[in-house]
Amino acid sequence: MWDYLHHQQFILDTPHLDRLIVHLTAPPLSSSPLDSIFLEEGILSETPFKEHTWGWDLLAQIYHFGTRDLDEPEERSTLARANDFLAACDAFEKKHLQTTMPDPFMGLPRIDLPNWHASYFDLNLGSALEARMTSRVFSGDSISLSDLSACLGMTFGKKENPWPEAEIHNVTFLGKRRTSPSAGGLHSVIPYIVAFHVDGLAPGLYGYDDASHQLVLMEASTAAELDAQVTRLCGDQFFGENAACGIFFVSRLDQVWTKYPHSRAYRDVFLDGGHLSQTLLLLATSLEWNTWITAYFRDTELLSFLHLRPDADLPFLYVALGKGDRQALHPTVLEALRLRQKECG
Repeated sequence: MWDYLHHQQFILDTPHLDRLIVHLTAPPLSSSPLDSIFLEEGILSETPFKEHTWGWDLLAQIYHFGTRDLDEPEERSTLARANDFLAACDAFEKKHLQTTMPDPFMGLPRIDLPNWHASYFDLNLGSALEARMTSRVFSGDSISLSDLSACLGMTFGKKENPWPEAEIHNVTFLGKRRTSPSAGGLHSVIPYIVAFHVDGLAPGLYGYDDASHQLVLMEASTAAELDAQVTRLCGDQFFGENAACGIFFVSRLDQVWTKYPHSRAYRDVFLDGGHLSQTLLLLATSLEWNTWITAYFRDTELLSFLHLRPDADLPFLYVALGKGDRQALHPTVLEALRLRQKECG
């Protein structure tokens, strides 16, 4: 039995389990010595348990409360906490050296992307933030491979400049750097690109290798077939149809749990995705592209489409990119709205 609210777990033998079932099915006709144990441990209560306001299902509630308030050591000095941090780093370094992450792109054909630099973007942050919007209309016009390369490199590429403290203090950094922050410097998110209409790039599914700045061809196809597949994979949402390309954000969960074994770290994946997606959206906006983002998928089918591991890979975001009119409402939605208004008189 798991009391996820107070982080307690109990092993029940047959007599205790049978007695608890009696309480769950109907008020017992007589008391039992076992009841005092249940009361002492907080499994039963003589007064009603506090009800929590909750609008989602039990599964979400278990995670919400079950990952709260991790056990903390006793209060100690700042220096002691610094030593705890270094000890945790040492433990992770040892585990890191003993762990080999499988390469999802091993043996697949690679395509060199055009070189890019931060100066590629004439980006005014305030203007980009003001102009960014979700658009549900794409024209099917092509984008350049150079533009896509710059967006991938600036969002998901490794920053070559090292941490300045590394050389000064003779410190080894195991993390990697991107333009967005990541919990623990892990950067577990890999982009998978669906190319529909990119000049100089055949339609297909590609992975992005941030170490080499290359695309890895995973499956060739046609733009029309890919468009239909992605629409279905996104729960039949048609707002990304006719985009020039789309990017699925995939977290390698084993890369995260190697450093952070507690389930609370599952939250960090979404934190990373939020940073990366906002960076990508602002860069795309500066190129005058339309953007549409969703997290609603047919999960099992998507895992198969992306050739992912069902247990250790998590596709959790999709961003469609391309040209077209900047419209928040799709023409089909507008037509449905007009028909509804007409019916209502």
